[in-house]
Amino acid sequence: MSRRPIENIDEKVLLATIEVAGGTMEVNRFSTKDIAAKAGCSEFVVYSHFKTKEKLIDATNAYSLKVFIDLSKEAIAKSTSLLDVFLQMLDQAVNYPTATDFCANYARIFPRAKIPSDYESYRNRMRVLTDLYSLSFPFLKEDRNERMQYLLMSHFLRELVISAKTIAHHEIVDTPEVRLLMARSAILGLSAYSRIA
Repeated sequence: MSRRPIENIDEKVLLATIEVAGGTMEVNRFSTKDIAAKAGCSEFVVYSHFKTKEKLIDATNAYSLKVFIDLSKEAIAKSTSLLDVFLQMLDQAVNYPTATDFCANYARIFPRAKIPSDYESYRNRMRVLTDLYSLSFPFLKEDRNERMQYLLMSHFLRELVISAKTIAHHEIVDTPEVRLLMARSAILGLSAYSRIA
């Protein structure tokens, strides 16, 4: 007797990974058994589809960045300034604290001791994101080499994740004024960083 395939199992496992790995504050202290249970499958299925924990994290990072790109497209379409985009993306990130925590622990926007196995595919996804933001906010791209564009976009994303994490974990009082201050600080830092680069 063969087993019935689980519909959308890869996406279910990726979403479960965000919830489980994002729900723990220590990096790499999550259980694939917990991920499997949350996804409604066996641990064997998780390893059958993703092979290793590192590949599971790589795939979850790719999935998270794709979602971020889609949300960015919506925010940019509704906004007239990078400040507005930052505030809209901050709202999204605060509303999904485990996704924000997952990004804080595993996203490639934060420097790591070693180059991750998915680094090249990550850089390609970042090019898509940089191009998207550059269309609306040309100072991100003007006369800059690809490395500088990557650094500017990474700075923007790090500020966004850190700000959202600070709010989501009630480390700061969440008011519109505080969010505006965070957004302005991120944009001013980005602008200053882009001038010296």
